[in-house]
Amino acid sequence: MAASSSSTVNTNQSEIGVFKTENVPAQVITLRLTKENYFLWSAAMTMGIAARGRIAFIDGRNLEPAKASGVWDT
Repeated sequence: MAASSSSTVNTNQSEIGVFKTENVPAQVITLRLTKENYFLWSAAMTMGIAARGRIAFIDGRNLEPAKASGVWDT
């Protein structure tokens, strides 16, 4: 007999944190992506990236700098 499993989606807004940091490789949100919570995770991740001022790099509004330029590493 196969074992059944169930999972729940965390919708507690106090546990879905967005952290404001500048050029620090850190966790953007605390919500872990699962098969059941993509839409909630996607919204939280978009807000986290936007809060860092980086959404323009994702949606293409900021062009990729030349590799030889001084801003490439940033």
